[in-house]
Amino acid sequence: MSSPAPVLTFSGLTLAYGEKPLWEGLTGALPPGQLWAVLGRNGAGKTSFLEVLAGLRTPNAGEVCIPFSPTHGAGGLGVMLQTLALPDDMEVGEALQLFAQLQGAPASAWAQAQAAWATLWRRRFRLLTPGQRQRLGWSLARLNAPRLLLLDEPTAGLDPEAKAVFFSELAAFRAAGGGALWATHELAEARAWSDRALVLRDGGWEWWERPERVAAARRLRVRWQGQLTPPEWRDVPGVRSAQAEAGGWGLEVDDPGKALAALAVRAEAQGWQWEECALLEPEWLAPRKEAP
Repeated sequence: MSSPAPVLTFSGLTLAYGEKPLWEGLTGALPPGQLWAVLGRNGAGKTSFLEVLAGLRTPNAGEVCIPFSPTHGAGGLGVMLQTLALPDDMEVGEALQLFAQLQGAPASAWAQAQAAWATLWRRRFRLLTPGQRQRLGWSLARLNAPRLLLLDEPTAGLDPEAKAVFFSELAAFRAAGGGALWATHELAEARAWSDRALVLRDGGWEWWERPERVAAARRLRVRWQGQLTPPEWRDVPGVRSAQAEAGGWGLEVDDPGKALAALAVRAEAQGWQWEECALLEPEWLAPRKEAP
């Protein structure tokens, strides 16, 4: 039995600013029914990559293939940019009507949009909260019932309830055979929802086939006058593991705020004085060191 045809193929993609490549040789084929996370620190090129795929930016080399009409009619391409920009006085209903006409929205998708925005239909864009603007961008991206979604930081600014709705709708999109790439800094979300992850860093890239490789933990480096012994770290809420380094401790934590609060209580009880406390990027996001 042959595999289903991909909803997106890209090969040899290279983008450079001056002589320095942001990334080069990016290659992949997104099958239907999969969600791929695009990960990397600020400036790694996540947004630029999605813009190239959407046809909004021209790469220095490489090809992108979307095997259906991406711009009009049901089953096309849906794009959610990092920032939604509309005229300040445009009403929500006007924006939805405009995009529905431009994209040839099917009746079912249009009915869903009307129901979702009924209470805010006449609200002007400038009066929407950041979370509401993000939700509107998500609705506009799906008006043509797309087969392929390109999403740039789609959960930024969403409250927990709105995030739950977003992931429920994204899961339904995947179950219906849609494919999506989404850029995110939310590592726990990427681990929970992605089928594969593309990691961009320092001009390079790599695929991670198993989402559990996307570490949800952050790293803290702490040092004070007085130290805990390794077994005692197990009693600190939010701390996964600890390793002695540079006169202090390197900690993997699930929740930096919770871990710091617990450490502050422990330090005060023991009379320790803080010498250093730094939140570090996960190692896989940090720039690669030059070879000696």
